Amino acid sequence: MQFYRSLDRERQGMMLGFSAVLLWSTVATAFKLALNAWPLIGVLWLSSTVSLVLFSTVLWRLGLLLKSVKWLRRYWRRALLMGMLNPVIYYFTLFAAYDQLSAQVAQPINYTWAFVLSLMAAIWLKAPVRWRDWQGMALGYLGVMVLVMGAQGRLEVTLPGVLLAILSTFFWALYWVVGMRDKRPPLVAMFHHFLVAWPVLTIILLWQGIEFMAVPAGWLPSLYIGLFEMGLAFLFWMTALQRVKNTAKVANLIFIAPFLSLIWVFLILKEPILATSPIGLGLILLGQWWQRRRV
Repeated sequence: MQFYRSLDRERQGMMLGFSAVLLWSTVATAFKLALNAWPLIGVLWLSSTVSLVLFSTVLWRLGLLLKSVKWLRRYWRRALLMGMLNPVIYYFTLFAAYDQLSAQVAQPINYTWAFVLSLMAAIWLKAPVRWRDWQGMALGYLGVMVLVMGAQGRLEVTLPGVLLAILSTFFWALYWVVGMRDKRPPLVAMFHHFLVAWPVLTIILLWQGIEFMAVPAGWLPSLYIGLFEMGLAFLFWMTALQRVKNTAKVANLIFIAPFLSLIWVFLILKEPILATSPIGLGLILLGQWWQRRRV
């Protein structure tokens, strides 16, 4: 902590951005470990509970918790809509995809949400879709084809799993598009979304039963997902963007995460990394770079 405080704001931002990317690079592994032990509602309920506690604690430390609860009265419709999208619908769909796919296939497909976002944002803002956007999208989905075709017969991959992974990118992009005109601070918004989602997830959990909680292997990865993937990584990333003068420097760090993820998948999950996995992933990221490239 003392080392962090000794840095200037720019270096603090880059350090936080890299920390967020490092955490995000581990989530594919954590998802598979958790889902191999517990049903997806158990993983989602516990991880969402941990995130809600984290956001509540941070707001309390900032002296904003009671004010945030009061703001919910004003923004309850938006909070309900976005809370159903994330964490409920998005993570249900994403976890269902991970349940049917190997980590090195599911994780790169998840990165295609940026292509969907570019289309949805253009429609939402009534802006034309550039030819460059279509080209980048074609490269990205070519990468998905390479991933899936290379994994068939060699890794865990199903058509429903692939379709669910792609569908999850639409829900995630929709969540961000709806949030474009959100006037709430990001931390307050996340607190609201997880707060309204928690009763829904709890009802589903109790309806399906909690016997799985006797399986100890699911606890640690589920807690990890809630604390780091849904919680701290988001806080680190938002703070990093506020610290730096040029947000593109931080945003570009995200391209590191999927390649780091392949390392954890190999070392921890013991999945053999196919040659088509980095190739497909490279095409997806190349498509994103092409869309963002300034002419």
